Amino acid sequence: MGRTFCLMLVLMLGLAPVACGRNGKDSGSPRLPRQVDGPAGDAPDRGGGWSFLGKPDPKLVAEQALHLTPFVAQGNLADDDGDLDLRRGEAVKAWVERMAGYAARGSAGVVRVVFTHCVGWGSMVPSEYTLFGCFTPMAVFVHAAGAPEFVKRCNACSREDETCVEKWCSPRLVEGYFTGKKKEERQDPEDPDSARRSWELVVLRDRPVTGTPAESTEIDPAMELVLPAGSPAPAGDPVTDGPRFAVAASVDRVWAPTSRSLADGLAARLRQEGHDPLVIDSRQVRTQWCCAHLVIAARAATLAEAERIRAALAAKNLGKFEVIELY
Repeated sequence: MGRTFCLMLVLMLGLAPVACGRNGKDSGSPRLPRQVDGPAGDAPDRGGGWSFLGKPDPKLVAEQALHLTPFVAQGNLADDDGDLDLRRGEAVKAWVERMAGYAARGSAGVVRVVFTHCVGWGSMVPSEYTLFGCFTPMAVFVHAAGAPEFVKRCNACSREDETCVEKWCSPRLVEGYFTGKKKEERQDPEDPDSARRSWELVVLRDRPVTGTPAESTEIDPAMELVLPAGSPAPAGDPVTDGPRFAVAASVDRVWAPTSRSLADGLAARLRQEGHDPLVIDSRQVRTQWCCAHLVIAARAATLAEAERIRAALAAKNLGKFEVIELY
């Protein structure tokens, strides 16, 4: 909640047993990986570029500052654990409906969510994946558009093959955007109130969730809006050539008003130390998750050379730099 509250202020001011776990630790912002799991390499093409963001709309972006994550008041408003579970589920459902609603009106934002694979429901369901709840009345269903690799691999697993299930059907951190479309499955064909709905999401990239599993009826801390609908597309072309490795630091969200100035400040300090830094949008680098400013201190043809530069920067305490692959 701290990071979200901070961003809000900034904007306002300027099923196998392993498959039902959910992660409460280390499932948030991915670090700067040398490579990522999932379809990161062709993510912009899969999403038709960044057109899903819609036309740039600063007012729409500011509106979403109050809805970066699902939120529920948990103090005295919850009479018991069951009531708290219900309120959490309602909060997640309302947040998903809001994000999908923007998409249905023609402007979708980039979200991070955790797909939990739940099988063996014993009743009709619109999807085997949930964002909240697993075998609970307040389960919030989601399904991927098309067939991402992790979905295909999980579907191909024999339920007796524990190794396969653990690798491909365990909770998955997903970055993508809602399409506004949904599936519906009625428990009683004659009763509209018996309908369960699943929201469609285009998966841009994904990786396994790591850390200690949390209860499925907790709101996963990884669930957040990382790029609001109505944000502009990245300026510039994707990085596809030149020295392959970079020594880079990630600075804030690209849409936060102070992000670029913070990145430029770090770049200025690097110049004083004799470097020739570059500030780019992480969306221009296929290996990077959305959506921060990357301050690239240097590029190198080899991993060894990049590591040497990173170590030198660490010794000067100029910032938290890591070595990444640019393409």
